[in-house]
Amino acid sequence: EKDQEEEEEEETVQVLLEKSLDALETYRTKKKSAKTYAIKNGRIEVSILETKLSNGVGGKLWKAALLLAEQLDDREEGEGESGVGIDVKDKTVLELGAGVGLVGLTAAKLGAKEVVLSDFEAPLLEALEESVKRNELVGKEGEEKTTKVRWLDWRADGAGEGTPTTSKPPDGFLALEKEDVYDIILGSDCLYESHHAALLPKVIKRRLSLFPNSRCRLLGAVRNRDMLDQLLENFRKENLTAKETAVAKSER
Repeated sequence: EKDQEEEEEEETVQVLLEKSLDALETYRTKKKSAKTYAIKNGRIEVSILETKLSNGVGGKLWKAALLLAEQLDDREEGEGESGVGIDVKDKTVLELGAGVGLVGLTAAKLGAKEVVLSDFEAPLLEALEESVKRNELVGKEGEEKTTKVRWLDWRADGAGEGTPTTSKPPDGFLALEKEDVYDIILGSDCLYESHHAALLPKVIKRRLSLFPNSRCRLLGAVRNRDMLDQLLENFRKENLTAKETAVAKSER
């Protein structure tokens, strides 16, 4: 009788645990909102996951990311109506502050050889991993994934080699390797605080490959003119050529 009672108690505990896990999964799923966007006049579709703004501004999709995604192409730069297309086909691409990852996922679907979606917060990295799967960019069994999610701390990356840091990626995520460089670096709405103006040029210089056609494109609203001017000045200090171009009629 005692053994039977113990077995019944164990079954009850197991049922409760299963119910609790189901409830947690339901709650976790509800915190994310899936959306699909048609890019390049519907030529490709990209599915993204938005999370709570408490995870940072990267938890939501902003207009700059949509504008930048539309500028990507699989043809030579300058083709198309806008004249600002940037060819990502067969290139290696890094998206800085990827957030929901729309830009990087678009690059992957336009034939980039390798795409890395980088960010800092664990909930954003988790959502990016899910988005890679949702867009069926995980690669075939036995093949190395061409679209990856990596943790990147701009403060540590911009500090340079040999600078001690206690910063480390969240459990379950890999950091960008020290030697990793890319043909194209992309970022949308990356300039929010004054220290970003100082760090971004350093990170970009470190991560941009030395090939003649390597380039970076940042696109975002002008929230602070002085901050943008400082960013441009810091690019020049890093011996990088920087050009400012208006892409919308609004002053912002």
